[in-house]
Amino acid sequence: MNKRRVLNDKSIASFKPASAGHRTTIYDALVPGLAVRITDRGHKTFILGARYSGSTNFTVRELGEVGAITMSAVRDKAREWLALIRAGRDPREVERAAAGDLAGETGVYLKRDVSTGRRQPSPVWAVHYPYNSSIVLRP
Repeated sequence: MNKRRVLNDKSIASFKPASAGHRTTIYDALVPGLAVRITDRGHKTFILGARYSGSTNFTVRELGEVGAITMSAVRDKAREWLALIRAGRDPREVERAAAGDLAGETGVYLKRDVSTGRRQPSPVWAVHYPYNSSIVLRP
């Protein structure tokens, strides 16, 4: 059942888990498409439902987990995403470009080894990772 109300951190913390095998979605009254999805195990996630660029179907995407991000921050993020959608851009792609695509930065691309069916890194002699000093890969 979909409900609409003004959400805040305190009210979200008080929401009960959904019934077994179901999810409950409670929409925010202030930002269209913004909602909290609650599972039967009590896991709560902020979601944004919209028609993202390149698709005519309504799609729901996760914005973050409750507790990891505040309600005011998720409202700001949802408003930014809605502005990007209105401009015809995919918010997920914009965030990936802003963060930098890991494969594009490192030069490591996974490709499938035909003989084993496993993914193998491409032959790159030395790769610098932003979170690690350097890793040497040998073909």
